[in-house]
Amino acid sequence: MSSLLCILKSHKINRNRVWFDGLHHRTNCDRCGLPMIRDITGWRPFDPQQDADSRRGPHPNAQG
Repeated sequence: MSSLLCILKSHKINRNRVWFDGLHHRTNCDRCGLPMIRDITGWRPFDPQQDADSRRGPHPNAQG
């Protein structure tokens, strides 16, 4: 159901949960949980193949 809302209305960004990975701002969609990235075109789904970069830092709360 939540992913259907994302298809119809677009993903929902919670600006209080955005973090900076060293290259771009990132978060997860509040509706469907999909990882999101903000680039010069705006918010879009994070694509691991297209967006992979060793300069990206982990989420600030990542365990490891």
